[in-house]
Amino acid sequence: MTLYLGAQNAFIPFHGEDTGSKGCLGCLFRNFRPVFIQNPQYRGYWTIYVIANNGFIEGRQNEPLMQIMENFCNRSGIEWCGGLGIGGGVMMNVMRIMITVFFGITVLNVVLSGIGGDGFLTADPWIQFGKQALEVLIFGCGIITFDLWLAYCISRQKKYGKHYTRIMVPSFVFIIFADIFFTIVSLLQGGIFRGWFARKK
Repeated sequence: MTLYLGAQNAFIPFHGEDTGSKGCLGCLFRNFRPVFIQNPQYRGYWTIYVIANNGFIEGRQNEPLMQIMENFCNRSGIEWCGGLGIGGGVMMNVMRIMITVFFGITVLNVVLSGIGGDGFLTADPWIQFGKQALEVLIFGCGIITFDLWLAYCISRQKKYGKHYTRIMVPSFVFIIFADIFFTIVSLLQGGIFRGWFARKK
């Protein structure tokens, strides 16, 4: 989750493991709310926008977090300007990696074509890369559109409301790619299941 504090032009990122009562979000509630309550001059001065991604495919699964933040703002005298709940954010990360890989393959193909005598200015590899990049943009069009809309509202200090979007991939496809991605990440970060079965300190 990312908070945007409009009056101070500050972004505050919170990772998934930080949003519990003992994490950063709990720290925000405990420390900021008394400040706003005890200092009425701050009321109406701060505005909060939220960008939330809990990793599930449906963006609407961020609704409980949105309600928590809205209640926090109402009780603390902060102006709640809304937020964006994103579903399938892990897929955007996968596609970001894929685009990087595709770009590397394209450059390699151009170099090999040049060495092979076909010339370095051949257009076919770049056309193929353009198609792949377009596919990524289509899959992420909902997230990109809502992000731009939120950015506009922040720049104009307008209320955004609560909106939810997701990666434009069928759920069964998302689950397969997410499983593969998290398995690879787990293996690279200390073993399968990220050390869930490891001895606790």
